[in-house]
Amino acid sequence: RALVNLVDNALDAGASRVTVSFSREGDSLAVSVADDGEGMSERDLAHCCEAGFSTRSSTGLGLPFVIAVIREHGAAFSISSAADTQLRPAPASRKASRRGTVCRILLPIPEEEEADDEPE
Repeated sequence: RALVNLVDNALDAGASRVTVSFSREGDSLAVSVADDGEGMSERDLAHCCEAGFSTRSSTGLGLPFVIAVIREHGAAFSISSAADTQLRPAPASRKASRRGTVCRILLPIPEEEEADDEPE
């Protein structure tokens, strides 16, 4: 549900394309949700994770909910926007774009439990 909320936020904010990507980073799984929208102002970026903050006529609870769910799973959350989107490579078919917002989740990958060799 958290990923769906991040994608919905991007589309509601006017993005025409949203890319969800997964990569392994050491002992973690990195999930990035990147959009090609206009990005957020520094002011909005500074407050977007606060409960009740919204630039639209909404409750402003969506992103705080996403962050709470992510943290319940032991993951970290970060957000960058506008000129701060180094995490998102530009598509080869377009000039490099610094517009948009990237939400990044870093989930720890649990160690595999050793299987018992003895049958029950």
